[in-house]
Amino acid sequence: MFGKIIPLPYKLAAVAIAVVVIFGFGFLKGSTSEIRKQEKARIALQEEIFDLADDLSVKNAEILKLNQDKKDLIYDLEQEAISAKGSSGPGIATTGGLQRLERRWGKSQ
Repeated sequence: MFGKIIPLPYKLAAVAIAVVVIFGFGFLKGSTSEIRKQEKARIALQEEIFDLADDLSVKNAEILKLNQDKKDLIYDLEQEAISAKGSSGPGIATTGGLQRLERRWGKSQ
């Protein structure tokens, strides 16, 4: 009895509207869920990048300190060589020049 009261085109239109509404609702929920997942992944990746940038900054500071230590050591070695006994003569043939080099770098073979 109920099937004969509503004409077929109205039934088809109602089914089509229901399908569109259900599809639209599912699409909306699915896209919202995917956007949330991508946002969480982006935030996690961004935090990892920030951590790596912090590590890189620390490593860079260590490298700069080591370079400064190296410059200071070179300066100290030069000052030691200048103030060493017999350093006023030219080359390593002066008094103590070769011994100073051998003491610093070891004897040649």
